Amino acid sequence: MKPSPTKFALLIFAVFLTASNSALATEEMTFRLAEPDTADGATPGWIVADGTITKDSADQFRTFLRTKKISVGARTEVFLNSRGGNLFGGLSLGEVIREYGLGTKVARSIPDPPHGGEYVTESEGTGLCLSACAFTFLGGKSRIAADRTIGVHQHYDPAALQEPQKQFTAADLSSEQIISGILADYVVRMGVDARFLTRASSASPTEIYLFTSDEMYQFAITWKDSEYMPWALEAYRDGLIAVSKTRNEQEVATLFCRKGKSLSLLLSIPYFGSANDDLSPIINGATVDVFGTEIPSSNISAKIEKNHLVFEFRLPSEFKIKNDATYGMGAVGSFRQLYYHDFPARNFLTYLRLVSRNCF
Repeated sequence: MKPSPTKFALLIFAVFLTASNSALATEEMTFRLAEPDTADGATPGWIVADGTITKDSADQFRTFLRTKKISVGARTEVFLNSRGGNLFGGLSLGEVIREYGLGTKVARSIPDPPHGGEYVTESEGTGLCLSACAFTFLGGKSRIAADRTIGVHQHYDPAALQEPQKQFTAADLSSEQIISGILADYVVRMGVDARFLTRASSASPTEIYLFTSDEMYQFAITWKDSEYMPWALEAYRDGLIAVSKTRNEQEVATLFCRKGKSLSLLLSIPYFGSANDDLSPIINGATVDVFGTEIPSSNISAKIEKNHLVFEFRLPSEFKIKNDATYGMGAVGSFRQLYYHDFPARNFLTYLRLVSRNCF
């Protein structure tokens, strides 16, 4: 089997290059599962990845995933807290994260004081992801980081720092160009703007360039693949509909109006249950609202269609967005939030009016 560019580079340049700096942690990166401190268990756990990245971190992580029976597409989040380490180890680790479809988040996981017994819960703290870790972070299908918690610098040969007057050969310079090409290929394949690398080039090997939140959003360094995109009008039959999709196009919200009938919001989301499942409990057992306006259960229908759960919410004739609405649509059961979908509020009422005038 032909090796990937990252694995090929690792074989050739592992000795030549390590992206490290004097502030690196001394302990190698370790992996473990953490459980959140929640009363109802509704919040899923996460993977903790702390320490210095080595050339073996990717293989160790793959073994960890298999041991913990974490399957591809599990949507589990990896909390990264590392000051860097081996550059190609970081790329390889990012490749495994992307292969499994995991999310990444710059954060520390802090064990809470035990409340008795052996069960220990954990909570989230501020993390840092620098140098090689920044490349690992890009492997996440969804990526979350706070302002100035991701940092990069130039990649370098340690010999250049130890001997500033060292004369490098043509082979050395060729190797540097190959490495730059591998980094560019990786960054683009992860769906990130190449300006990620220009910022890295702007910082010397002994400095760190920290990205702002605006830069991370602009360069797609941070990425919420489940985030809904702005509403857009589409022609449908002899009328108009308004559509908002998540970035990964797994979930679709549609505003539409049949002639002679009220406006409706259609929601299509992936469903992994049986086609014969009874859907009445999630309709009758929840309080559903759209932008703060409650939708009676009599106005809700649901069906399973092509591995998707499709809801139809018939909206009230005098629909309003409440000022205190914190998300697009949510459903609350007896004890906890059942689900929510953060549709964009921007121009929602405008699209609603346009659709209502162009029913199909």
